[in-house]
Amino acid sequence: AQNWVPKHAPERLRFKVAETLPAEAARRLTQKQKQGLTQLAADISSRDFTPVELHNHIYELAQKVCLKAPELFKAIYLVLLGRESGPRAGSFISVLDREFVISRLKEATF
Repeated sequence: AQNWVPKHAPERLRFKVAETLPAEAARRLTQKQKQGLTQLAADISSRDFTPVELHNHIYELAQKVCLKAPELFKAIYLVLLGRESGPRAGSFISVLDREFVISRLKEATF
């Protein structure tokens, strides 16, 4: 599988966490997206989520900040992957280092 993915998997299945915040991503974020990311960082730092709970929480959070859910997911993928789409967000974020995620989300909103 390790060799198959880079050579044969469709582009939508290939992704890599950006080592640094993609500059283009930070510039493209709207104020509402930044607000959603700021709140998501605070929520992740204050409580534990299962992958499903986190995914559902992102939907609820988008509604709370008056943003369409796909726009918040896009912001998450932009700051973590440098692209507009990626794997299921709750599961993906859950396997990343918690402090890394919190730090990256905060960095993207300054």
